[in-house]
Amino acid sequence: MLNFHLTKLVHVLWLLENNRILPAGQKLSSYSAPLTDQGVISQFEIDGMQQLIEEASEVASALDLRSTKQRLGLLRMKLRFSMTNTDCLTEIKVLQESIRGDLVDCHFYHYPRAKLEFLMGFYPRWNPIAEKFPAVKAEALAATDCYALGHDTASIFHTMRVAEHGLRALAKERKITLPRDKHIDWGQWQEIIKELNDEIKVIGQKPAGASKDSALSFYSGAVADLNAFKDEYRNQVMHVRKTYDQHQALRALDQVRAFMQRLSEKMDHKHHRIRWGFRKA
Repeated sequence: MLNFHLTKLVHVLWLLENNRILPAGQKLSSYSAPLTDQGVISQFEIDGMQQLIEEASEVASALDLRSTKQRLGLLRMKLRFSMTNTDCLTEIKVLQESIRGDLVDCHFYHYPRAKLEFLMGFYPRWNPIAEKFPAVKAEALAATDCYALGHDTASIFHTMRVAEHGLRALAKERKITLPRDKHIDWGQWQEIIKELNDEIKVIGQKPAGASKDSALSFYSGAVADLNAFKDEYRNQVMHVRKTYDQHQALRALDQVRAFMQRLSEKMDHKHHRIRWGFRKA
């Protein structure tokens, strides 16, 4: 998953390497003051060190830098007592070495630039859909990240889980029931699609009019998408019949996002009936 902690990690290392601490209340992006080796550290410098410790702790926790976390705990304790600048500089050096030692066991992935740009555009693309269907956000992000990582078949697996949220949302909006009172969440794709097709037939019997046309266009288009997803991706990936490349993974992502966008324009996760305003016979 995209790691936003590396920029902060690099900055923390720069501060430590240059023996710099932060003015109290300032962030890493702000001006920082050099620490000299003369006398006892002032309260101003203690406050700055505490700020640096907090920033470094965020990085250590995020990346699970175990020795670094222990060292930061000791430094917090030592700051409660009087420290000379020489002792503080020594602690900074040891902290820096702890971070570097921990980083030996860390592994980072470099996203290809084009895929990184696609990944970074996830939130603008999916947030409008996630506002209507919050449960899809994690799966859509996993699908996008797997694509960016080059795990294309895994990307399609998560993409189909997004589509399944849409399938079940449609079924619940239409209030369909399955044989033997099976709950929609346990229904198979094919049996849910069959019931949705039956609903489309019912709508097709409504009096002619713009509302009927809109409803048929919405449901018929959605079910056509679901049938395509089922045959091209879902059945293949779930039953280990096929692997996919990056072009197929990207196409699946785009198709399912368009499908979910279509749904989000008319409905949401609360599954209220869409008021089509059909004419009375």
